Amino acid sequence: MRNRITILVLLIITSIFLFSCQEKKPDKGQKLSSIEEKIEEKKPTQAMVKGERNNPNIYRISSTQFENTGMEIGMVSKNNVDKTITAAGYIEVPNENKAEVRSFIGGYLQSTPLLSGDYVKKGQFLISLKNLEYIRLQQDYLQAKEKLTYLKTVYDRQIILAEEKITSQNNRQQAESDYNSALANFEGLRKMLQMININPDKIKPKSISSSINLYSPIDGYITKVNAVKGKFADPTDVIFEIINTDHLHIELKVYENDILKIKKGQQMSFSIPEANSLSYSGEVFLVGKIIDETDRTVTVHCHITDDAKIPVVIGMYIEAEIFTDTQNRLCLPVSAFVLEEGQYYVFISKSVSEKEYIFEKTKVEVGHINEDSLEIVGAGQQFMKGKQVLFKGAYDL
Repeated sequence: MRNRITILVLLIITSIFLFSCQEKKPDKGQKLSSIEEKIEEKKPTQAMVKGERNNPNIYRISSTQFENTGMEIGMVSKNNVDKTITAAGYIEVPNENKAEVRSFIGGYLQSTPLLSGDYVKKGQFLISLKNLEYIRLQQDYLQAKEKLTYLKTVYDRQIILAEEKITSQNNRQQAESDYNSALANFEGLRKMLQMININPDKIKPKSISSSINLYSPIDGYITKVNAVKGKFADPTDVIFEIINTDHLHIELKVYENDILKIKKGQQMSFSIPEANSLSYSGEVFLVGKIIDETDRTVTVHCHITDDAKIPVVIGMYIEAEIFTDTQNRLCLPVSAFVLEEGQYYVFISKSVSEKEYIFEKTKVEVGHINEDSLEIVGAGQQFMKGKQVLFKGAYDL
């Protein structure tokens, strides 16, 4: 019995020992996974060059990736850099291309088929007006015409009589005075009729009209119509506004600290944010001489030199750049830069082989900026000269 107990105790002790040894032995799969993780930590990332893992600015890319992403390498060189002044303004037309249609003598408006946006030619009928004043004016003209004919006869007879000493010089002078007074009245009425578009030579007692017609003084688009049928239009009321858009120009507002850099003949470009991303060209024609006290700006008048038909509306807001100077500077295309936390970087080519391209990301200082290129300034001017740089595809890295 005692021997059995002893054997049982030995079996239990042996089982416990074997179990504890089995727990301490590492699993083969677990061991392999742990090693791979340590190797992965030490292995450089795909962008790093082997052997330069301590330099996070070194990048590499395979030749296949380089070609598939459309990357391009170029030589850093000096190019012409345009210095510009940014300004804002609006599209306008010369004052001689604007017209306001009024009646010199008021009248009641009749209907018109024209609407805002319609195009009219010079001399085209716009609207008719009616007023009793037009009738009285024609009556006065016909009466003045008859009186002038009579006084001309009297005056001619007095001249003959005065020469023959049959009548006194006083009578001749009185006849001359009456005739000149009637002539002045007649010519005044004639001019008034012409101003309201009535031909005096066609007025007959049986053809007196109660209405007059208004015609377009220029070619252009109607921008405002204030023609309500039956409404009385005073001489001060604008019935139509017409604008000819054949000769557009630009009115820019330039701040006083930049105005001394602006000269007549300088080239400029502008775009219309609401229309599209296209830009158009122009030229500075006139620089204002007065500073606006409200915003401290000076008006700069520019002519549009682009032949393309510009889809604009008069008064439309535009953004412009005036080219004040051109200098030969070290610069790179905008596509060669990346911007990180306010700092500009480029990728300098370190090595090119059949298998891979190696680049080093380098911080640079930039100067003048335009939509096409950035100027390299500071120490980078000497360091970058003659280097090959990734011109296209910087953000792909």
